[in-house]
Amino acid sequence: MPYFQPLMKLNLLHTSDWHLGIELKDFDRTLEHRMFLTWLHGALAEHAIDVVLITGDVFDHGQPSAEALRLWFGFLVAATRDHPHLQVVVIAGNHDSPQRLTMADPLLAALGRIHVVGAWHDDLQPLPLYERSGAVAGWLGPVPYLRSAELAGADPLGKVRAIYATMAQRLAAVTREGQAQVLTGHCFVQTATLSPNSERNTIVGTLEAWPVDVFPAVQYVALGHLHRAQTVRAAQVVRYAGSPLPLAFDERNYAHQAVVVQLNGAEQAQMQTVTVPRAIGILCIPDSGEFAPWPLVQVELAKLPLATGDRTLWPLLEVRVSADGAPLHLRQEVEALLADRAVRMISLRHHAEGAGDIGDGALETLEELGPLEVVRRMYAATPGSELADAQEATVHTLIDLAQRLQMGQLEDVRQEREAWLAARKMELQVLAAAGE
Repeated sequence: MPYFQPLMKLNLLHTSDWHLGIELKDFDRTLEHRMFLTWLHGALAEHAIDVVLITGDVFDHGQPSAEALRLWFGFLVAATRDHPHLQVVVIAGNHDSPQRLTMADPLLAALGRIHVVGAWHDDLQPLPLYERSGAVAGWLGPVPYLRSAELAGADPLGKVRAIYATMAQRLAAVTREGQAQVLTGHCFVQTATLSPNSERNTIVGTLEAWPVDVFPAVQYVALGHLHRAQTVRAAQVVRYAGSPLPLAFDERNYAHQAVVVQLNGAEQAQMQTVTVPRAIGILCIPDSGEFAPWPLVQVELAKLPLATGDRTLWPLLEVRVSADGAPLHLRQEVEALLADRAVRMISLRHHAEGAGDIGDGALETLEELGPLEVVRRMYAATPGSELADAQEATVHTLIDLAQRLQMGQLEDVRQEREAWLAARKMELQVLAAAGE
């Protein structure tokens, strides 16, 4: 029987949405991720961390590159080598392949207390959280990203509530006096704030949005999925850690951070946000993110610092030019102005004359609109046509499948399809039996 000490303190570092292997406009982000992981390794000692909790989207792709895998396993090896007491808990996000994320479990077990939860299953149990002496200071209910097959049926939100209620019951069964309780999730909560463009494609409508009351009362709810760090409910600490670096230009002004959570038994968790240093700047001209007339853009480009220092650390730049006075050979003009400036332009966007007035007047690309919004506008453009809720739900499911296939999760999708078909068959059998 483990020894339980009342009100044992434990320091947990909550981080999320690393997206190892991601590119920004085809620009590789490996250097930035490597610098983040070096910083994170140092933060473990600085903040006396007992547990690192990663709430999903470790990788950007279901089939991560060799370099992304090297970053991941390199961090785990270094962290557990230099901090033998350290516990690492990882849940899968929608970008992660559960099978690939957990395939190295036998090797990870040899490194120490590393727990990877790839998918929900009915017998998933809470994990003990250890403080430095080895005593159990709390328990964690590791709920990963819940995929469509796990929520199939007429009442997906009801299934979400049932899953969290089940985990809460299991937490209650093992928790002793003086121990804290933590839950995880990789989801979109209704009151949370989305990135205007970069997350609009993966969070479609409100079909994936959960009310915050799906989470039972515990000391801390650690969430992943959204890239903006934010507290969803202050009274009971429900928190998105956010991504450690900007993954898109519209995320450049976010306060990227990790969250150090002090757990002290049944008391409410105490949070301290720790800023992640920005390794490489992300700039947009104009800074407002709007499309600006060419004369104004020229003035702003001239203000950029002259080229000096290590080019690999120069900021990444997106330039947005409206049709007003734009030269015929726009790219050549911009590149000439930037020739002696300490920036790397990786994106040039031009609002062409006659492209139409959409939203704020800027030409929105299909990528920015997202597939569901394209379908909605197609229906809206047809007189007397409207996208019904049932049709939107079907489109949402198809988009989810297509995105996951694109992320290399073919085997996961195949297994979920088989599970979904089995569930439908069982429902039909029940209905048939009821009709006899």
